[in-house]
Amino acid sequence: MFEFIPLITGVDQGYFIPSFTLLHGLRSNVNGWEFALGPTVNLTPTSNGYYDNDNVWHRESDWAKNPANENVENPFVIKQRLDSRGDYALQSGFVIAFGRTFKSGKLNLPVNVYVIPHRDGFRIGASMGFNAKNK
Repeated sequence: MFEFIPLITGVDQGYFIPSFTLLHGLRSNVNGWEFALGPTVNLTPTSNGYYDNDNVWHRESDWAKNPANENVENPFVIKQRLDSRGDYALQSGFVIAFGRTFKSGKLNLPVNVYVIPHRDGFRIGASMGFNAKNK
């Protein structure tokens, strides 16, 4: 089984994150179970910034814009994180997916769960779709 999956995520949270995934795996046509592995790339808006004492996220440039901070070095740890105001950066990962396709007549309903490990943690998710056979 080969699958190419273009996807746009994050829309529900104010982000536009396009991704492209190429999966190669195995599928049992008898009972519908499937397992796949493959690379994924996405364009993610990120920016450098810091959390203040109230645990509020600020972009790194916000420190210099505040007149009270003139000639004062930023004491907070600068981190890079997802930020809709940031610049898009190309990120890559490796997807491990597992699922099952349910059949109803000519309609197929694939349901999958996946994990994308990363050095800072991991992403998990689920996907569902549909397709129909035409005989």
